Amino acid sequence: MMIQNSTTNLRLLILILIILLNITLLSQDIDKENSRLLQLALKQKKYYSGPIDGIIVYYTKKAISSFQQDNNLNITGDFDKEITEFLLNDARKEWKQELEQSIHNKEDIVIHCFVALCCNKCQGIVPVPEFLGKGDDQNGNLYWGAGGGVRTFFDRNKDWRLIKKYAVNDTILERVIYHRNVNGANFYLVADAYHGKYIYSTIDDLLQSSTGYYICDVELENKAVQAGGNSNLLVYIGHNGLMDFTYNKEIIQNRNTNPKEVIILACMSKQFFSELISDS
Repeated sequence: MMIQNSTTNLRLLILILIILLNITLLSQDIDKENSRLLQLALKQKKYYSGPIDGIIVYYTKKAISSFQQDNNLNITGDFDKEITEFLLNDARKEWKQELEQSIHNKEDIVIHCFVALCCNKCQGIVPVPEFLGKGDDQNGNLYWGAGGGVRTFFDRNKDWRLIKKYAVNDTILERVIYHRNVNGANFYLVADAYHGKYIYSTIDDLLQSSTGYYICDVELENKAVQAGGNSNLLVYIGHNGLMDFTYNKEIIQNRNTNPKEVIILACMSKQFFSELISDS
């Protein structure tokens, strides 16, 4: 009986140690991701030029101290609570002010959404049911025409009105444009459904747009809407293709003539996209 109790206690101890180890590793991963995000914010403000790796060493600490000094913060050389809140709050403040001014001026606001259709055959994804994972069929695709897809969501949303839908080419199987009016300002959502096998092109067009390149003019009945590199906001939705292939950041490096706000809705997006977006 004592032997059984000892064995049980040992197993329980091992289980507790495994749980504690996993919690510690998870905490370290979260801390590293937060540090990557803050490094990116410092890089955008021209205080930091090193890698976005979440590792806080000499050059990161030097950048932190310089930023703290210039902004009358406590100089600690670490991502403490004060500088973290300052950086994250400041990161969107300017863009928010510009957006509010555009709405006040009743200007056009354009959101361009790049969607790589889910594809069981040509993407490194966990396979989904066949009818959801056909990269050449936008109508039933997980990310587009299915119940939770982009097109379906906006078709069902009463605040947005579909004003145009058409096929662009063999790469962009369908483009939809939705419109809504907010306090006299026209908001346009341009969403492109890319054939699943062209996921590289999807990501390339997004990153090129984030530098102010890839100009995409969309003709409507009575006007042209400037999307792509002239959009106010860019969005990517789909599989994280950067887990399958490497993107040459030299393509977009030092070309940031007109930087854009970018949202990435993909698995492990911070780890794979943050430095590319920063370089663009």
